[in-house]
Amino acid sequence: MKNIGGKGLMTVLLTFAMVAALTPAMSSEISADSVTEVSDETELKTALNDVSVNKILLKRDISIGNELKVDRKVDLDLNGHDISSDSSLSDNIFRVTSTGVLDLHNSNKNGYSTLKFTKSGMYPIMVESNGGLNVYGVHVFENDYASD
Repeated sequence: MKNIGGKGLMTVLLTFAMVAALTPAMSSEISADSVTEVSDETELKTALNDVSVNKILLKRDISIGNELKVDRKVDLDLNGHDISSDSSLSDNIFRVTSTGVLDLHNSNKNGYSTLKFTKSGMYPIMVESNGGLNVYGVHVFENDYASD
């Protein structure tokens, strides 16, 4: 067996230190794919503001009273539910900033999801320059067009 000198021992210790330092980062990458379930505007806003949350699943219909900002990549599954603006909302439902990407979709095959907004002249989703928006299987309605 070969005797490890001072430099060799230092190399081994440094290697172990680097692996130990990367372990938390690797485990957070694995948990980044977990889904956060939300049932109201407060929970949705909290999930959108939490940088560790990348996937959000709606558990019921939600009414929005304040604009929701998306400033990173977020996957929002409406799961057969609706997001609507309430009468107090004076802005957009979502604002996707220049650093954000919103993937809005419906994974529920037994129903459809809608994004309903009631203010004329506003956009349900405002996408700033360089921001991104992908919409799959979600209907967007304004005012009376949202009625069944």
